[in-house]
Amino acid sequence: MVQENVLNVLRSSSYLVILAVGQMLVLMVGGFDLSVGAVVALSSVSSALVMAGLKDQMVDQAALIIVAGVLTGLGCGFLVGLVNGLCVAFLTVSPFMVTLGTASIATGSSTSTCSPSPRCVVSPTAAARTCSGEKRWSSYPQPQWLRRRACIDAECIAGGGDAFAGR
Repeated sequence: MVQENVLNVLRSSSYLVILAVGQMLVLMVGGFDLSVGAVVALSSVSSALVMAGLKDQMVDQAALIIVAGVLTGLGCGFLVGLVNGLCVAFLTVSPFMVTLGTASIATGSSTSTCSPSPRCVVSPTAAARTCSGEKRWSSYPQPQWLRRRACIDAECIAGGGDAFAGR
């Protein structure tokens, strides 16, 4: 039983080890990459979207669907890395600023693709009120922590990025 647990932990954290080794190599040569986590999110979202889109068209070809998803994720990582490298090498922009910018773009792309606007499961006594996290107070989007905090005044009994997460 202990050996199975150790193998499960190693298996589930293997992708983090791969990312850490890649980040270590960047740091060893004097670079700095802030966009790693955002690129992982963008690659995951785009891979999932491609695989979900192909599942109805290629019903009996699961291996090809997985290959298409993996290639999409690798392509996203390659494109962001290419943009980072070109900006640093040819535009002579600081790697810190380039990767900060591409991290913001990748995070925004993956977040807007999934559209996780906060929703609340409101208690029955507050059913007439709406959660202030579901609307904008101004023309500018509010920070996520502020919207989730605003749910409390509507007697929110659960909150999250979507209805399933709010259960």
